[in-house]
Amino acid sequence: MSDSDSPLELCRRYRDAFFARDVEAILALVTPDFVFENVTAGERVEGVDAVRSHIASIHTRWPDMRFVERDEGIMSGDHHAVAEWAALATHPDTDNEIEWDGIDLIQVRGGRICRNAVYSSAHRARPQLSSRPEAASPPAP
Repeated sequence: MSDSDSPLELCRRYRDAFFARDVEAILALVTPDFVFENVTAGERVEGVDAVRSHIASIHTRWPDMRFVERDEGIMSGDHHAVAEWAALATHPDTDNEIEWDGIDLIQVRGGRICRNAVYSSAHRARPQLSSRPEAASPPAP
């Protein structure tokens, strides 16, 4: 396996596509039976078409959502990667600027991502800290 095909590089491309809000680029990296599961929220979506709609709806509901990764960035093993992050966004119902922490556990099978399990503290979001380092922002319209 070349470095460009490693779970680490695959997951970096997935992260970059998610940060860019490029749903088709995300789906180009996943298996047909890909599972996107927000474990904390009790949401589980399976299959490319369902995931396409689900991820697009996340980007629509949270148009300014951006992420700050921990210093370690993405860490990986032979068949998985883990990313620890903080999300920052304007809450769509209250207009409050909030942030929450999370971890993505990303599983890889056959050179594609087969599952992304999200564990987060979104249910206990807090006001944004003004001292946060630069966050990866969505692209300008």
